[in-house]
Amino acid sequence: MPQSVTFHDLQDPFTGERTSLRLAGGEVAERAPSVAAGQGADVDGSELWILPALYDADAHLPLVSPGRRRADEWAALHGGTARVNVALQWQEIRDLDVEALVRELATPVLPRITPILSVHSDQDSTGFGDWLAANADLVRTLLPPVCKLYSYGDGFWDNLDAVFAAGLLPIIYCKDFSDVEAVVARASGPVHFRHAVSEQLVKTMRQLPGATLQTSPHFLLPLEPEQRAQLYVLPPVPDDDVRQGLLDRFLDEIDLVVTDHNGPPLEDPTGPGLQVAQDFLSTLLTASDRYGWPLDQVWAKATSAPAARFGVELGETFVVVDPAARREVGLWPPRQTVDRAPYLGITLLGRVLAIGSDGAATLV
Repeated sequence: MPQSVTFHDLQDPFTGERTSLRLAGGEVAERAPSVAAGQGADVDGSELWILPALYDADAHLPLVSPGRRRADEWAALHGGTARVNVALQWQEIRDLDVEALVRELATPVLPRITPILSVHSDQDSTGFGDWLAANADLVRTLLPPVCKLYSYGDGFWDNLDAVFAAGLLPIIYCKDFSDVEAVVARASGPVHFRHAVSEQLVKTMRQLPGATLQTSPHFLLPLEPEQRAQLYVLPPVPDDDVRQGLLDRFLDEIDLVVTDHNGPPLEDPTGPGLQVAQDFLSTLLTASDRYGWPLDQVWAKATSAPAARFGVELGETFVVVDPAARREVGLWPPRQTVDRAPYLGITLLGRVLAIGSDGAATLV
């Protein structure tokens, strides 16, 4: 970052208020309705926006083995994200010092990483219930009071019971519609459903009292049939008729919008997943513009709503955006292939210029 950069006369599109912002030394040096010109760069921000930075409540990054990777951080920041939920899989951490691991991940670097507990039921999860019962207080102290589960595998129902017994909120991916129906029929409390991708799923998930739902922008934006067909992702991106049913229920019945981003693996890709974190803010702006959705309602689904559901304090965040920018999406990050790039060739709106959280800030 230059010695200092001052953005003058930024607009909050939700309130119409104007503010100026000086960034220096990786921090917010000053924020006020008017800031004097500095010794560094001065930017006319009268055509720019300042918004709350996004909270991506569902991303997949290989944190335990390599730790934080700069490419993953870069993708999140370019997508306007200041905080990212990342699952810590029980099978990987059960023999580790969880407190030390969480402390390492919580370093004050943008984006902030919020680790959450996860257990894979299709892998050997014997002992998870006993471990969770013994460590429930530790989990609730160190992590948000939630646990991510997957409906496939013999251990799912036992693991779900253990999560309820520990007083945690289950975050569930159901592999098919029948599993959604089974969870609705058998769950002993509210759950958070991942991947509400159709009107039928939304209706069924909503039958469970207290349930909340999330979806992702790649289920909202129109993709060419050829592009949809070659994407390697679960659940698959539905056709336009199914997408329309989801769009009709989006504003009123979808609680959260997340990327479901998969960071590039250390070796060659071995499973489904898209690399889309770098497009998060632009896809939200594009969907809002395309469908005439109130931007403040859409923004809440990727900021305050996930914070409330996961029990996370966001603090003060911002993202400076050029809303008039247009770009055609290409392949990025390194080694991204067309089967993991849903927006390839699509023109998206907006460009992130700077982002900050709790006093820390950086140009993007």
